[in-house]
Order: sequence, then structure tokens, then C-alpha cells
Amino acid sequence: MPNRFFDADNYPFSTKDKLCFDTNIWLYLFPPTPSFGGHKWVVSYSKTFKKIRQNRVPIVLDVSVLSEYLNQYARIEWEAYKKTQGSCGSFKMFRSSRYFAPVARIAAFSVSKIIAQCEPMLLPTIKTEFDITHILDDYASVKCDFTDSILAENCRIFGYKLVTNDADFSQIDYGIDIITHNSALF
Repeated sequence: MPNRFFDADNYPFSTKDKLCFDTNIWLYLFPPTPSFGGHKWVVSYSKTFKKIRQNRVPIVLDVSVLSEYLNQYARIEWEAYKKTQGSCGSFKMFRSSRYFAPVARIAAFSVSKIIAQCEPMLLPTIKTEFDITHILDDYASVKCDFTDSILAENCRIFGYKLVTNDADFSQIDYGIDIITHNSALF
């Protein structure tokens, strides 16, 4: 069953909706560094987020999104550090350096702010009716990355609408509703 795509600017958010945000949306709303790119998207999704909050639309949080958020946050900070301070070796070296501790503290604080915006529960990553074969087939055919498929499958199982900016979701079909500002998804 194909996904259905909706323009976030025109979507009539209501309390009947249950939304799940992809990692990229949380990175736009709670970015790691001031130099983080995607300013156009930051403004667009900040307006959408404000509309969602005003309409009291519930947001759920997938644990795979938290994991990906923390990893991307750290990698973005590592790239920023390399640009300003020069090479510091590998990402693993950066994570064990004294420069990483404040990054980790701020990232953890950002996650606590994200959790505060969501329903009290986190989505489990795998449920009984989880279709791992579909996910592995999509991964093997290079349609999207593994965590995107997990997120789409969770949205399908639980009936959540996915808010994302990731154009990869046009390559996979999970029969979910996707709300976005990215015209490449239409």
C-alpha cells in the first residue's frame, strides 16, 4: 500500500491525529550548533510545530529516533569542531576527548526537552506484528536506511502520521500518512 503525502502548510492538524516526528524534524527544532544548516527548514518546521502545539496534537517518540538524534547531534558537533579547531582524529577519538563531555550534556538536555514535548510513552522499536522482512528488503534494495524503515513500520503498526523532511520516504511504501514541507516527497 503506498504512502500518502500531505503538505504541512495546508494540513488541518487536530487532536485526533497522532504524530511521530522523524529525527530530522527534531534536529531542526533543537539544533546542535548555531552553524547547523537547513535554516529554511528550521523556520518551516518551527511554524508547523507551533501550529501542532496550539492544536494540542499528540506527538509520540520512537526510541530509534532518540538514538539517531543523539548520534547525529554528536556528529554535527564533531564536524563543527573539526572546522574550527582542526582535525581531532576520528569520531570515536572525539567522543573520548575532553571536548565531547559538554556536547553530551547539551545533547542530553535537548533530548529531555524533546521528551517533554511528547506523549509520556516512547514507541517500542519492535512489536509482535513488526514486518522485519519488509524492512530488510527495503534496506537490501538501498531504498532507505534501516532506521527509516523501522520508523515507518512503527507508524504503520500504531497508526501514527509521520512528520519528516526526508525524501527517502518517497522510495518506500508502508501505507502511512506523511506530513512534510519537502516538495520532493510529493
